[in-house]
Order: sequence, then structure tokens, then C-alpha cells
Amino acid sequence: ELYGSAIIASTDEPMCALSLGNEDIVLNDDGGFTVRVEADRLTLTAASGGGTWVFSARALKTLNRSGMNMLVLKADDRAVEISTALEMRGAVYAKLSAQGIVSKDYRFAVNADDTEVTVSGKSYRLNENCELLEIGG
Repeated sequence: ELYGSAIIASTDEPMCALSLGNEDIVLNDDGGFTVRVEADRLTLTAASGGGTWVFSARALKTLNRSGMNMLVLKADDRAVEISTALEMRGAVYAKLSAQGIVSKDYRFAVNADDTEVTVSGKSYRLNENCELLEIGG
């Protein structure tokens, strides 16, 4: 299945989810978030300052096809930047790929302190080198 593209516009009206066709970017926080599009950067800012952002790797691919090269997630005075062309690597990723796990199966949970990726019910940490690491291992 090909990844679609989405029309994304800036808004100062807080929303709970940004719909990208069949994929959403959601903030698990009651305050919602605002959207800012600047050139090839999509910035989502939490209205109440906190929460966890949840989305799939497919959402990143949709953003990339829509002309967005960087997703910026802001909460309080902190920001996390994620390339929409993110390419995970490492032994864990290679093992999951060999098992037939594809983009739609990777769910990201991002807050100011951590990026966790859940695949087939198991959670991993994503480090600064885009390697999946087993939690506690």
C-alpha cells in the first residue's frame, strides 16, 4: 500500500489529533495542541505544556510525502525533533524486519524525556542513533 499525502495547515485552535488520512498524530493530554507549518517543518505545540505524543511510522512517511522533512513536538520549553525520513537501525530493528514487521506496526510514544516504540505489544527505546534498544536489557 502506498503512503498518501495530506494537506496540512497552521492553526492556533487547539486540537486533540492531527488527521493524516488513515493515520493520526495524537497528544495524550486534555489541553490539545496547535499546528504551525513553516517551509518543510511541522511544529506541534502542546497547549497545556505536557503530555505524550503518539503516532505511527506510517504517519511520518505520510508527512514526508506531504513535503514535511521535520516533525517538531513542543511541550513546555522543550522540543523534540524527528526527521520524517527516519530510518531505524540496529540488531533489534533488523530482527523485527526479518519477521515481516513493517512501518504501520511501529507506534511511537514521545515525550520531552524519552522516545518509546511499541511493536507487536513489546516496547523499545529509540536512541539518538535511531537504534531500537530493548527496555531493561
